[in-house]
Amino acid sequence: MKRAAIEVTQKPRIIMKRRRLARRPQRLAAIEKSGQPVTLFLAPDAGLEPFYASHVVLAKTLDEAGHAAIILSCNGSMPMCTVKFATKLGPTSRSNTDNSTCVACRAVRQRTSEDYELLEVSLENLLAADDYALIDEAAKRFEVSPWTAEYDGIAFGTVCLAEVLRDRRKHAVEELDSGDIALLAGLLQSSLAVYLALQKLSARFNLHQIAYFGEYAYWQAPQVFAARKGIGLLALSHGYHRDIDRRLLSIRPRHYMVHAFEQIDGWKKHADDPIGPETVAEIAAGSLYRLTNQGGASTYSPTWSGDSQKVFEELGLSHKRRTLIAYPSSHDEFVCIAGQLEALGISYPGRPQPFSDQETWLRELILWVSKRSDLQLVVRMHPRMGIGNRHATLSSDYRKFKDAFATLPPNVVVVWPESRVSSYSIAEFADAALISWSSMGLELARFGVPIVASFQRVGLMPICNFIAFEEQADKYFSAIEAALDQPATVGQISEAFRWTHYLHWGSLIDVSDVIPTPDFASVPPYRRPQQRALMLEAMVNRADITQLNMAKLDLSASARETEKKAILSAVERFATVFDADALARARGQLGDFAPPSVTGDAPSRLVGRLLNLLRNDLPNFFGDVAPSEAGRTLESAARLS
Repeated sequence: MKRAAIEVTQKPRIIMKRRRLARRPQRLAAIEKSGQPVTLFLAPDAGLEPFYASHVVLAKTLDEAGHAAIILSCNGSMPMCTVKFATKLGPTSRSNTDNSTCVACRAVRQRTSEDYELLEVSLENLLAADDYALIDEAAKRFEVSPWTAEYDGIAFGTVCLAEVLRDRRKHAVEELDSGDIALLAGLLQSSLAVYLALQKLSARFNLHQIAYFGEYAYWQAPQVFAARKGIGLLALSHGYHRDIDRRLLSIRPRHYMVHAFEQIDGWKKHADDPIGPETVAEIAAGSLYRLTNQGGASTYSPTWSGDSQKVFEELGLSHKRRTLIAYPSSHDEFVCIAGQLEALGISYPGRPQPFSDQETWLRELILWVSKRSDLQLVVRMHPRMGIGNRHATLSSDYRKFKDAFATLPPNVVVVWPESRVSSYSIAEFADAALISWSSMGLELARFGVPIVASFQRVGLMPICNFIAFEEQADKYFSAIEAALDQPATVGQISEAFRWTHYLHWGSLIDVSDVIPTPDFASVPPYRRPQQRALMLEAMVNRADITQLNMAKLDLSASARETEKKAILSAVERFATVFDADALARARGQLGDFAPPSVTGDAPSRLVGRLLNLLRNDLPNFFGDVAPSEAGRTLESAARLS
């Protein structure tokens, strides 16, 4: 009886829903006729559900608010797409739509389209025989050198080559093999298909905004198109928190890197803006999470060992020398970004640099250290350069550096990508950390490690209080000298936290009421987001979410004091995680710590800096111990380590 009653209650709803779904063609026609502003979601990748969920939640939010939203979908004719990248399928022919990846993708699209009742138009319904003929003609004309392909004044070949080089971890077109060229050709055909479909949609509808997820090759030409037509952009991604947090949706008003460079250029305006204690705590938790989360989407380092002294000894280092740690990055990522920005008409990096490239930097650094009996250098090659769970082959960087650094001075050690030594364990005994453009710079700055950058405006960090940089090589080495004796301060760590917030949190919208977990892998049932108003500001009014979020910050004196307390609490938490025993001894024991070479009791350089900071800034840290006497104790321990 109860089941029958439920069926009777639900039947009218089902009938009404079917009627609404059946009216979707009429709704599209009415939008086209009226000229109502449309937000177009470039979402042919339904099979990658976390990406697709971001599209459809935003589209449904618009639709519910009475605004027009259209999904550009795909039934399998794109030779290459984000789903095929994720599943490692590789490029397929236009007619091969029955492969398992495309079948599964269509199933998600159809189910979600009905559940969310969204309006969509497929590539296949938009493109006609003459469009496919144009794509085929371009593929044939540029068959020998697809990286040179252009259409409508846009360097399609350049962005497709950039994508291939990033995926294959290579540096130049001369390194491509037949499989790479096949991938490039597939990307070229997909990019042209998306662009031609966009042109047709623009002719039919009043496009107000174009949304896309991730900076992939096929989304670069639409950005050029949008700029030409005065159409807004919604560059979507998930929050860079802990690893990747799908509960946090980032919306930027243009290419990720272009917007981030604007943040770098405007950092002085916000460098003194305090952030709330909850945000400080979240950033601190995310920093610690990365120590042990190897294998995540953004975490390459092996798991932190918790025994830096053992690592120190295994690397054959000496306690009689100061230790520099260098963190090179994957050059293919630079090459990819440079290719994308070139197609967008943007110079990258567009700033003077002390070194021409990473190899030159490392050669000159190694030569400089080799002449110093008081220094030792550890070069931690990026794990992404080697074979791992993401890559079955060696990168161009690996082969290049293996040849370049086959012979080393006795006070230089290279930790190669395949090493199980954690990048974070090495950082614990760093007197200073040197980066090319690695995100390790920002991560370690939050732990109070002195940072010197070798390149500017390549990675996503400003030149400011927590990171040093010089445009001339001689001054660069002077900056390293200065960093060797740099203590950790509340001001520098606070600025590193603030930059983390501005860069990674400023553009975020919290959608945890819709997406329940950081790694949620499906399209959720729709519910009206609590942050609906903020979403609509970005989608309807073209507001910059970062500006809106920054404008909400409390800039009062009391907010600064609250932030300082939160930073000190984070520092104390860091010290506890890295070396709880050292923290306890620092609070309750007088007298010098023994050298680590004898008993291992002295704190690491990282922990020593944090303890010194707590001594100076945390009230009652030492209880009844006189601050000056306690200070001498910690300074001695730090020197010994």
